[in-house]
Amino acid sequence: MTEDERLDERYALAYRAAYSSRYHRRRASFLINLDKVTNLLAIIAGTSVFVSLTQNGPVIFAQVAALLISVLAVGQVVFGFGTIGARHAEWMRAWDKLGDEIRATRNPTDEDLIRWNDTRSEIEGECVFELRALGYDCENQTKSHLGIAEGIVRIGRAQRFFIHFGTFQNEFPEVPQTTTPPARIPGATN
Repeated sequence: MTEDERLDERYALAYRAAYSSRYHRRRASFLINLDKVTNLLAIIAGTSVFVSLTQNGPVIFAQVAALLISVLAVGQVVFGFGTIGARHAEWMRAWDKLGDEIRATRNPTDEDLIRWNDTRSEIEGECVFELRALGYDCENQTKSHLGIAEGIVRIGRAQRFFIHFGTFQNEFPEVPQTTTPPARIPGATN
């Protein structure tokens, strides 16, 4: 493998690490905060039910609060927002560690590239699902951070509102498993 090919491969791996780290940072933050909010709402609703029932308050108020508690509890049990958020935080740290190692090695050897690709494959193998719009948004941020203007995908306001809950699939093609980075500037080590 020539030096330019090694540098191209290093660049592609560094790009993937930066993009993926952003993605998992945003997912972890969202899910951990969602977990906190749902727990807070469950506590408030539980208190409302207790107060309403012990002070002979309106039954409808207690019923609505009990329904809210049930919905939040089902959401917590079925989806486990906090657990999923913690898992995304682990993946983010793994991508950050890989990215740091890549950035610290300006002239990689073939063995470095093999080790980094193995690490990338391990991380990707653990996280097999990606929200398309969020993925494209994180890729847009990575490109902007690197000063690349080409290939930015437009994400509409409605999609931004639902970006952590799902993607309007007809607007976003499937994100390839290995994100293709923009071309490296020849001669640059990035």
